Amino acid sequence: GFAPGSLWRIVTKTLKAVAADERIEMTNQEREILRSRATHALRHTFGTVAVGNDVPLDVIQKLLGHASLDTTSIYVRAERKRSIAEISRFFGGDKARK
Repeated sequence: GFAPGSLWRIVTKTLKAVAADERIEMTNQEREILRSRATHALRHTFGTVAVGNDVPLDVIQKLLGHASLDTTSIYVRAERKRSIAEISRFFGGDKARK
């Protein structure tokens, strides 16, 4: 098992290592975001990826323990924003990296 706080330390240390790895292509802003994130960010990542993979919103709601579907809908907005950024980059726009 893990001692209290162990998983948090592992995740935050890993995120900082990823942010520091110059071989990984990302902006300075993205690196700073990684440096300041912790385990709660994994919930957001899971929710956004699940929405992107067409998992029904009520299922995501139950898995994340949200009382309201409105709370879960933030992942739909995050996925929509990411999709717009990716398609913009595909068509040569540079808004995706800002």
